[in-house]
Amino acid sequence: MNSLFSKQTQKLKKNEIKKIIILKNSFWKFNIKSQKEWFKKNVKKNDLHNLLFFNDKLIGYTLLRLRKIKKTKIFYFLLDTMIVKKEFRKKSYGKLLMEFNNHLISLNNKIGFLICRKRETNFYKKFQWKNLSKKRYNLDNLKTYQHGMIFNTKSKKIFYDFN
Repeated sequence: MNSLFSKQTQKLKKNEIKKIIILKNSFWKFNIKSQKEWFKKNVKKNDLHNLLFFNDKLIGYTLLRLRKIKKTKIFYFLLDTMIVKKEFRKKSYGKLLMEFNNHLISLNNKIGFLICRKRETNFYKKFQWKNLSKKRYNLDNLKTYQHGMIFNTKSKKIFYDFN
């Protein structure tokens, strides 16, 4: 049986954080210790963790990091860590997670922003995410090979200074 739900960091249980870190480590081979350190350093108490379970096993995860656009009062969700366990890919679980992410972003009346590699942009375009020209945004510590994409905005002329 599948279950999909969202929790703020402050409401996550220790065993849920452990499952998230183990799932992330299956894709990004740093090590468990560095995954824990990254989590403690970068994840804030009001960020949203979207957890997809299959028979009580965490098989999919996304992180919506609630952040503020510099020099404004506008908050946005940075879509971070989109992952589906390898043996569950190509079975519509990524679609399910993305539709859930979009629903939460829209429900909270926020802009969604993500960075990804060029080869990943077509996946996000299927879910109404749009390319954002590098001239239209700044993101601290952005690697040049990555592409910005945006969701849930009607403005085509704003410059976004993400932090």
